[in-house]
Amino acid sequence: MSQTKKKSFGLGYSLIFHSMLSYWLYNSTASAGLNIIVPMFAEKNGIEQTAVLSANSVGAIVSCVAVLLLGKLIAVKGIRFTTVISAIFAGLIGAGGMVFAHSLASYAVCTIFAQSLCYGYSFTATNALITNWFPRKKGIVMGITTTGIMIASLTLIRWMSAVGGKYGFDTMMYMVAAILIGFGVISIFWIKDRPEDVGLDPDNIPLTEQEKQDAYFLAQSQEQAAKRWPVKELAQNKTAWLIAIAFGFLVMFTSGVASTTVPFGIESGFAPPAAVNSMSLTAIPGVVGSIITGAIDSKWGPKVASLLCSIWIALSFFSLLVFHGTTGAIVCVTMANVTMGSVANLAPSLIGTCFGRDCFTQCYRVIYTVTYLIRSLCFLLIGTGVNVLGSYRLVYIVFGFLAIVSMICILLISDKVVQQPKHSEAA
Repeated sequence: MSQTKKKSFGLGYSLIFHSMLSYWLYNSTASAGLNIIVPMFAEKNGIEQTAVLSANSVGAIVSCVAVLLLGKLIAVKGIRFTTVISAIFAGLIGAGGMVFAHSLASYAVCTIFAQSLCYGYSFTATNALITNWFPRKKGIVMGITTTGIMIASLTLIRWMSAVGGKYGFDTMMYMVAAILIGFGVISIFWIKDRPEDVGLDPDNIPLTEQEKQDAYFLAQSQEQAAKRWPVKELAQNKTAWLIAIAFGFLVMFTSGVASTTVPFGIESGFAPPAAVNSMSLTAIPGVVGSIITGAIDSKWGPKVASLLCSIWIALSFFSLLVFHGTTGAIVCVTMANVTMGSVANLAPSLIGTCFGRDCFTQCYRVIYTVTYLIRSLCFLLIGTGVNVLGSYRLVYIVFGFLAIVSMICILLISDKVVQQPKHSEAA
């Protein structure tokens, strides 16, 4: 009797690299890359640097709504469509538009596109993609994909600095725009939303009879998922709120540190060029940190990994109470960077564990709207904090106390049973 030859899972494994690229681009254009973009834009247009940094708050606040809308777009049009459209327009307007922006208002428009659309080609889309393709191994796989965040600090951000320094701000942003647009175009041919769409199994392993009955693998359309978990239903769910608040602060810290490492390094005693080089090298432990955290997630679950992550973040900021000057900057930022990618992969992993595979996109988009509303205060908090407290160091120490709030929220999360709505067919 002839047997059907098993199809190759090469596409699934290649999507891990695709997701790494999406995070690589996000960090370069909407997070750590702001260390390069903000001062160069300010200098080019004669605007106060702190004012440009604070203007990013506009983009951050609007991006909260973008998470909700882009999640809906994924549900309606799919992951591939959302990724392609988001990357192309992030390149055209978010990056390319900055070449033609000459005021805070026009900069704010560009940063709105840059910070909003990254949730279309990166976080929301790629996390849904990985959850679909690797539901059993999402912890370790997401740990690998988010290394792209730290790799960006060692590669693309350094290239941006070199190109900007030699050829100017405009050429640098044209380069970034071209990479984003190119990523969007190749995604048309690269992405398949679900392994089932191409005759493959999740994780390359057929579902067992038990898994077919398991709530985590419950097969349902995005429309059905939206009916099970409408906004009103999620607003009454304690677990959803605990995840949103805990990771709201954690994402605030990672965004805050990533976008201010260079000015913090200069404040701590580094010369500007040395600050760029030294602070970018602190990203190396983050690559290892993402993988280790993903492994912990896979073995003991995302709750344990998230708790350890929040404790580590608190310790990284409180290290400034012990170490000062350049030593304090290196110790604090290096420790914080260990968790930089981890936060990005633990939040979706925890949402997937608590709410199930096919409800992921619906629940993620609602929960992360709250998460990013909290995160949106990051740039405003830093800009105001530096003006009031007088230093980035003191703002970072305040972050340490807020990390304790995240620890408490994570301890209260129940991750042993997949959450069920109070009204199974809530409208």
